[in-house]
Amino acid sequence: MKIFEVADPVNLDTGKLLALASFMQARANDTGAQAQVDKSTFLKLASNMGISLSNAQLVELSNQPPLNGVLLPVDPMADIIKFKGDAPEAPAMPDPNQAQEIVANAAKSAMKKSRGV
Repeated sequence: MKIFEVADPVNLDTGKLLALASFMQARANDTGAQAQVDKSTFLKLASNMGISLSNAQLVELSNQPPLNGVLLPVDPMADIIKFKGDAPEAPAMPDPNQAQEIVANAAKSAMKKSRGV
């Protein structure tokens, strides 16, 4: 074992953790599921990949690049990990008056055009 593996083993695995988090985020997006995962599931999957990671290390790493680009900051007391982009964006609803004006203007424009029948 090399000295840097003992001194800071987590830094060596951030690429794998990023790949895991990105895969899980993409999978949630593809299936229409919520962009979140149970923390114990994430830690177990990381362990299956050979990454020894504690809850405290996960909390710390979620606030640092590259994981902070995929994960929202992990709450040490929460049971779930949320991926960025989890909050659904509300569709932009036009103001009813503005919508009526748009339709009225479109109707006026259509009336002005001559129809070649």
